Amino acid sequence: MSPARMGVTAGPPRRLVLMRHGVTEYNYADIVQGQLDIPLSQEGQRQAALAAPWVARLRPSLIMSSDLRRASHTAFAVGTRLGLDVVLDQRLRESASGSWEGLPVSQLDPVPDWATFSVDTPRGGDGESMRDVMVRVTPLLRELPGQLPPGSTALLVTHGVTARACVAALLGLDPGVVWTTFTGLRNCAWAVLKESAVGWRLRGWNLTAPDRDDLGLSADSG
Repeated sequence: MSPARMGVTAGPPRRLVLMRHGVTEYNYADIVQGQLDIPLSQEGQRQAALAAPWVARLRPSLIMSSDLRRASHTAFAVGTRLGLDVVLDQRLRESASGSWEGLPVSQLDPVPDWATFSVDTPRGGDGESMRDVMVRVTPLLRELPGQLPPGSTALLVTHGVTARACVAALLGLDPGVVWTTFTGLRNCAWAVLKESAVGWRLRGWNLTAPDRDDLGLSADSG
């Protein structure tokens, strides 16, 4: 699949921030969430409040989010700080996990080996694969140019699998490569991508509020 490029702009390069939602009680219990609409835990709300001012420093002019509460409430924390509305889009939802949703990972038979889990295998047997998710998010990524002027930044608040699917689509990488070489985003962590003359470049990955010396703002060094 070709990269989901926003197009090389004649003006200042655009920037895209991909952020994962705060933690939920299901995260703590290692229960498969998929597209179940699980709210943030109290700790997740605290994480979102802590991350918001640091993500706001990246000055997004557009905030889009999965419509699932754990993502949208994380996005609202940033939007409220900046006085921006949050655009909800179902295409940013987590991968559907079919019959696994709501079950502890320890009860799945067989228990998935996530390190070697195929990106072409539907989760739960009747859910989505990571490649399916990449196909789902690619049209959204290609629509962003009409909403994002040169030099501006978009913030997409999403989920763990979906964030890696977005990176695969933007960089033109096979999702299997991204799955095996990129660690998952931590809860309320983010990645920063920036346009260049040859497409998108990854500027930062798994950044969190304490990463105050490098939020993806520093100049390119090569």
